[in-house]
Amino acid sequence: MISDELRRCSSGHEESVTNYAYLLIAVVLVSIGQILQKLAAGQLNTDSSPAALLVSLARSVWFWLAIFVMASALLVWLLALATIEVSKAYPVLALSFALTTCLSVVILKERVGAASWFGVFLITVGAAMMLVS
Repeated sequence: MISDELRRCSSGHEESVTNYAYLLIAVVLVSIGQILQKLAAGQLNTDSSPAALLVSLARSVWFWLAIFVMASALLVWLLALATIEVSKAYPVLALSFALTTCLSVVILKERVGAASWFGVFLITVGAAMMLVS
């Protein structure tokens, strides 16, 4: 049953540096995927019909790169979850919010206010606390 499957998945696996590396790679890929999605969205003409929007997306290199990167993030995330407790892993995934904010400033030249930077700080501290607990 489901409980047997959960027990099998959570027992006999040790958390290792490699598995935490998978987790951090997933964070990076999710953040890059968000930037690629924003670049794809920037090419859209929102006044167009739904069909024209779909055609526009289908022609967007940014859109296809975003799909590839997000699919890769999912695969790496699953590798991390194979051995890391989801209660530890998921809060670390929140670091993607912090990294995406940093990347949006550097790549997209977005402006981020002090309150948002404080939020990035809190997310980072919270993720670190979850890892060491």
